[in-house]
Amino acid sequence: MGRAPSCIDILVARRRGLEDAEKEPQEALSAIGAGRGSILVGAILPDIMPSLINSSLFAVEKAVRSSVVLGLVGAGGIGQELKVAFDLFQYRNASMIIIAIFLIVMVMEIITDKLRARIQ
Repeated sequence: MGRAPSCIDILVARRRGLEDAEKEPQEALSAIGAGRGSILVGAILPDIMPSLINSSLFAVEKAVRSSVVLGLVGAGGIGQELKVAFDLFQYRNASMIIIAIFLIVMVMEIITDKLRARIQ
């Protein structure tokens, strides 16, 4: 099982996106006298925005899934509620929590898939 992306992973991915941005629009704006801010807003951001959004959505998906596991080991949240339900042999409550987790993950998947489809 993989680990959740850290802030450093996301920043490295975004930096790679900045480095992979097409140079021609940047050079064209620079040739007409645009400043660094104008080049960033007019050439770099539009080129890398899909990858920025995609990496951010991936981080949100992983955070939602990881929250259950973290709760099971004592960090709180819905995972802790699930653990308490199992510890107290409240299987009806535990099954409802599992269904809620499943629905949350499915809704998150649907939303992020639709957002990814819109940006491409």
